[in-house]
Amino acid sequence: MGNPSFQVDTSPWDKLLSTNTVVDSSGNATVTGAGNLFSKAFKINSKTSFSFFVQTTAGSTGVSTPVAGGGVTTGWRILAANWDQDTKGASNPPIWADVTGDYGTTAGAGTPPGVHQFKAAFDGASNTDRFSSWVCPYAFIRFQLIQASGTGVYAGQFYAGEI
Repeated sequence: MGNPSFQVDTSPWDKLLSTNTVVDSSGNATVTGAGNLFSKAFKINSKTSFSFFVQTTAGSTGVSTPVAGGGVTTGWRILAANWDQDTKGASNPPIWADVTGDYGTTAGAGTPPGVHQFKAAFDGASNTDRFSSWVCPYAFIRFQLIQASGTGVYAGQFYAGEI
């Protein structure tokens, strides 16, 4: 029996893909004005559970844009891909699907295969969001926050481990 696999990322932001974003040495992402904050693309192995936590820091005024998708209205999108990088020779999938609705339509609902607390307007007044899944049917997962205005300072953590 092999050792279980874990991944922990306390700076889960994709600096190249995100717009109007600067990531500091502590791993906090600052989004100014209208922009998109993307997490890195995380490879998920079979029998893996994972969680994604995000909070705004003091002084953050960024307000997300609630966008409907799959019956869910939230500033967050959950994006997934199935991509065989070993045979395709690419490090990231070229096609991402919005699977936000697959995880339920109500924040905090325990809809298999996960639970999410993503709020409609993620801002300084509602400063913590979380998402977790006890099983992931996708090869890759990433998260996107769509910010409409203000200056948002976001800290996050991604954790995945075999179950």
